[in-house]
Amino acid sequence: MGTGSWKPRVRLAGTVVLAVVILLALVAGGAVAMYSPERVRALAVESPSPTPTVPRPTPTTVPPVLATPATTAAPRAASVESRLAGLLGERSLGTRFGAYVVDPANERTLLSQRGTSAVTPASTAKIPTSVAALSALGPDTRFTTTAVRSGQSVVLVGGGDPTLLGPKRQPKLPAYPSLARLSTLAKETAKALGDNAGTVRVRIDDSLFSGPRTGPGWKPNYVPEGSVAPVSALTIDHGRSDPRKGGRVSDPAMLAGNAFRRLLANEGVRVAGKVGRAGAAKDAAELASVRSPTVAELVELTLTYSDNDVAEALARHVARAEGEPASFAGVARATGRVLAELGIGSGITLYDGSGLSTKDRVTPQGLAQVLQLVASGEHPDLSAVLSGMPVGGFSGTLADRYDQAESQGGVGVVRAKTGTLDGVSSLAGYVQDENGRVLVFAFVANGIPKKKAGETRPTLDRLSARLATCGCS
Repeated sequence: MGTGSWKPRVRLAGTVVLAVVILLALVAGGAVAMYSPERVRALAVESPSPTPTVPRPTPTTVPPVLATPATTAAPRAASVESRLAGLLGERSLGTRFGAYVVDPANERTLLSQRGTSAVTPASTAKIPTSVAALSALGPDTRFTTTAVRSGQSVVLVGGGDPTLLGPKRQPKLPAYPSLARLSTLAKETAKALGDNAGTVRVRIDDSLFSGPRTGPGWKPNYVPEGSVAPVSALTIDHGRSDPRKGGRVSDPAMLAGNAFRRLLANEGVRVAGKVGRAGAAKDAAELASVRSPTVAELVELTLTYSDNDVAEALARHVARAEGEPASFAGVARATGRVLAELGIGSGITLYDGSGLSTKDRVTPQGLAQVLQLVASGEHPDLSAVLSGMPVGGFSGTLADRYDQAESQGGVGVVRAKTGTLDGVSSLAGYVQDENGRVLVFAFVANGIPKKKAGETRPTLDRLSARLATCGCS
């Protein structure tokens, strides 16, 4: 896969924008601290690996990550290479390790080790997915779940909201963002039907998304073990029959339909028969609706907690916005086209939105280009990518990392997306160095031996921490 000749037009002003946006994102509510560890485990699984049983610490204070603009001398490539050299050959980084570090203020490449070689990104693929979603859909777009009346049927129409909550007891819910509830929709639907509605049947319409519900390159155990639900335009509780447990159902839309039927009955609506599938008629009368969080809020959620279900839904909406079928094939074409329109013509080839596919390929340079684009300030609609990045030692999938002596220098100054699959581990994002300079980095390890798998994340943490503690000018 070629790397192309694209170069982001990023100058010092872009670095200042990056710093200011991240500072404002943290000050404006501290969204990254709002999820309890229990909620993190319930909503998403970072990888197909079993969810850890040791709770992550809930941060109480979030530092001003990358809040200082770069005003000092630029780091030199030779110094950066020297600083990282002792770790770049670690066996825990596998047989195909790629690294790319760039100074976005002057566009200088500071390190490229197999930086133009295609590797499997795992969940760092959520970065280009998020950029495509914000660009194609806009940060303020919401997705609507609707109940309509069609004859004597009430049809629950899925609008592709991946965070819709069902009626069962939930883990601790976040203060941000506010999530739509199926119970609210049922209550409003019953009110709209009134006392003279007669007996109705419940139908579901999940036709907004199409094609296979599991992705190319997905392993068969992803759904039963809880890494992701089958992709559906209508789902509740991330496709879990019990929101407090990990496993997913095979038909999320029917799970939602059955729950909606029970809720309507509880509201006094006379409901007959089993839930069935039926497309809503074009002239069907809307009874009630509920709306998802904004695309920007969903992007923050999928990046901070590596939420696979949210990423897949966002990718489907990108496909629809680009006139493609809302399928995995449509996602692949649409995402590539949106990125190309943004100036990233190569280095990113995705077959899904989450990075679960073992067929996904990126170059470390390609990932870095996407991150530079976000940091440039030329596309303000992309700022949720910055605010959604986990903070080293404080939030999301980095909350319990940077806890060793050699990596503690990255606490609070690394803001990066993680990725994990069998034999794959990645880390890509932003770091503020010792002199206050913001750098972009992408580290992707492939071919990790099983016996070394437990050492890879700490090694990646040490690499990024060395960037943080390196003035290197």
